[in-house]
Amino acid sequence: MGWEGYEGGNNLSNCTGVCQIDRRLGDIELFKEIVDELHERGIRVVLDGVFNHTGREHEAFRAIANEGPGRSKYANWYDSH
Repeated sequence: MGWEGYEGGNNLSNCTGVCQIDRRLGDIELFKEIVDELHERGIRVVLDGVFNHTGREHEAFRAIANEGPGRSKYANWYDSH
């Protein structure tokens, strides 16, 4: 699985969400097909993600920018200096 969207650059550190398959990697139907085939072969699938990188357009980052780190419900998501 890739990021739902990203703000550019050569990696996916600037994600805007993690709920969709990155279009460069296929779509949900292809993902399901691959997982089904792996399961038929007795292979388990573990999804892994690094969720400590978001872009400026991510919902949590925008909330902190708009509300301030002391008021946002996402305040503990980031270490802002």
